[in-house]
Formats: sequence, structure tokens, C-alpha cells
Amino acid sequence: MALNPDIVALRLYLRDTIRTLILAQDATQDIEVFRRLGSQIRELEHRSMMLGRVEFAAATDALARKLEPIKAGQAELDAAIEELEKLAKFLQTMSKFLGLVDKVIDVLT
Repeated sequence: MALNPDIVALRLYLRDTIRTLILAQDATQDIEVFRRLGSQIRELEHRSMMLGRVEFAAATDALARKLEPIKAGQAELDAAIEELEKLAKFLQTMSKFLGLVDKVIDVLT
């Protein structure tokens, strides 16, 4: 039996998304964002492992119908990750800015 290319592609997409979220975790200065990303990473890892167990599943019409919304969901998730990356950049910039403001306050107090 051969690998199911749709399942393999989905598992690889999950793997890449995990890597992206790990990078977002590394970039954040917000502990709550860090924790929530960690939770989502664990969920993605779990599903990736589950898909790894069924990579040899036969391709069927029922499976194909279930995979179609996944493709749309991937685009939506990718867009959300881009926003997350913007948020991480915002948080870093805000942190630097607040540090500058703190220096002014230190001089005044």
C-alpha cells in the first residue's frame, strides 16, 4: 500500500505550522501569548502524530470531501499566522518604546 499524498501533505503542513508557531513563541515578550502558542503547538503535534499513523490510508471520495475544507482552512490559518507575526513585532516594538519612556520617567523621579 502506498502513502496517501493528501494525508502526507496535511501532516507536512502541520509540521511547518508548528515550526512557524515555535518561531512566534521565540519572538514574543508576552507570557500569555507564549503559553497560548504552546498550547496550540501541542494540539498541532498531537494531530500530526495521529496523521502519521494513518498515512497509508486509502484515498476515498469521503476522505477527499473532508480534506477540501482543510485547504480553505489552511489559507485562513496562514493569514492568521501573518497577523500573529505582526502582533509579535508590535509587542517587541512596544516593549522597546516603553523602555524608552521608563528612562524618561527615571530621570524625572
